Amino acid sequence: MYSELADILKTRTQKLALDILILLDEIQNSTIYNVSINQLRKSATSIGANYGSALRAKSKADFISKLSFVIEEANETLYWLALLFESKKIKEFEFEKLHKETLEILNIMAKTKSSTIKNVKPSKITNTD
Repeated sequence: MYSELADILKTRTQKLALDILILLDEIQNSTIYNVSINQLRKSATSIGANYGSALRAKSKADFISKLSFVIEEANETLYWLALLFESKKIKEFEFEKLHKETLEILNIMAKTKSSTIKNVKPSKITNTD
């Protein structure tokens, strides 16, 4: 389940996590935003970690299951980015760049999951959500 595209996505997910970590390091911490900042930190770094796990999947069904976690974390990252942007903690150009990259990664992962599901016999897939 490994390809040149997988290498590119692995690099992109790592860069996204690093860009978000650097951004969060620059944000003035305040108690009211600590939860949002920590949640964004966790979800952004989980995208790449879970993708790496998906690449080491033991079967296509396992790959599909692990991609579900990647998709979930990317969705959560979009939510926390938007929340911090709306609260004026993230500048518009930073938000747009990170939102766009997260959305692109999310769409690629969702398409990959969908394509993989189409290529697997239904009896081999258990709980893909």
